[in-house]
Amino acid sequence: MPLQNFVSKTGPAISAAWLNIVDAIKFTVFGDATTKAAARAALTSDAPFSIAEGGTGATSAAAARTSLGGVPVYSSGNFVGTMTGVTTAPTITIQYSVISGVVVLFIPFVSGTSNAVTATITGMPAGIRPATLTYWSSLITTTDNTVPGYDSFMEVGPSGVLVYSKNASGSGTWTAGGVKLIGGHMFTYLLV
Repeated sequence: MPLQNFVSKTGPAISAAWLNIVDAIKFTVFGDATTKAAARAALTSDAPFSIAEGGTGATSAAAARTSLGGVPVYSSGNFVGTMTGVTTAPTITIQYSVISGVVVLFIPFVSGTSNAVTATITGMPAGIRPATLTYWSSLITTTDNTVPGYDSFMEVGPSGVLVYSKNASGSGTWTAGGVKLIGGHMFTYLLV
């Protein structure tokens, strides 16, 4: 039922103030559109919005990244990580996502026969390395010298090397013998 039928107070009463708002929306937002297609065109006629109006003013993803200072709005991929500190240098595929400068790594478990007192994973691409800061993970379950149950943590800095501690205090070294295992985990950090 059209709005003008309510003006005569037939059916529910509509206030004049409400009708004035509807009228203003019709003429200012919808450009006095009389069809759905014209209303849609009126709503999108001034897009994209400028940064001051809440948008980037960009018409492509590449232009949006540039207007946001080059930080990728979203990207994802994977890389091959190589574990060091073990005899065979096993490799794993590490998945990652970058969302507005926040990196999320999905690291599967990896193990080997230990031959060093250190444990690292190398191979991180330069584009997802932290620029200046070093970040530490939450606790990760590991195995040292075939003994499971250590609570370890990992750190990553501008070099992109994932460095694993033997225990949560950061002290102590890995045993250069037996099985060394790093449990699967997820790690989040900033690109700055």
